[in-house]
Amino acid sequence: MAFLLGEDTASASASTETPSRRLSWIDVALMALVLGALTVLLAVGVELPQALTIVGAAGLVTVELRRRLSQS
Repeated sequence: MAFLLGEDTASASASTETPSRRLSWIDVALMALVLGALTVLLAVGVELPQALTIVGAAGLVTVELRRRLSQS
């Protein structure tokens, strides 16, 4: 975008902070929770498509939770 507008990319990137690409402790905890739930569901006999649907919905909830926790 900076190239199209003719802006200097060095000054444009210096003025805006880029978020870190590393996983935070919140990301790791929520990922462990979702993967643990998948493991438990499969262990108790829930079929794979149903387990993935449940875990997918839980994943969407955790994304929203992570967004709200990181804003605080």
